[in-house]
Amino acid sequence: MTLLFIGLMFCGTFALGLSDVFRKKYLNEGLDDQVFLTITLFLTGILLLPVVIFLGIPDIKDGFWSAFVVTMLLNLISQNLFIKAFKMSEASLIAPLRLIIPLFVVITGFLFLGEKPSFMGVVGIVITMFGLWFLLSDGRNKYQNFLLIIKDRGVISV
Repeated sequence: MTLLFIGLMFCGTFALGLSDVFRKKYLNEGLDDQVFLTITLFLTGILLLPVVIFLGIPDIKDGFWSAFVVTMLLNLISQNLFIKAFKMSEASLIAPLRLIIPLFVVITGFLFLGEKPSFMGVVGIVITMFGLWFLLSDGRNKYQNFLLIIKDRGVISV
């Protein structure tokens, strides 16, 4: 089971990285970011259609529609900002910054749901943050990395 999980995660991560490369390519070629976002969201809906057909429409319970609307609005805002960041900067800088997501999930999960991560979960997030810190480093003082990000340098820029 572990090997299956690792295999699926590797394939999913590779596909996500490949999609980032193509996203940057099409945005550099002049594809409008709103058109790109619309195509992406439409295709995502089309891909979910067979799942709904196969499994059926789930029971909609109280609170679903308010959670749906809030989630949809947050997703539209975040996707718009993500596409604009990809359009403005290097893919090698923007894509690794996605590694900050687990930290935000743990913080918001604690604040809104009262979830507490395990010790090993916290260790994993700290390792990820340090990995991101070193990935974005160019050999200078580690505290200057945030200035490098602001100056719009990619990971592989020299």
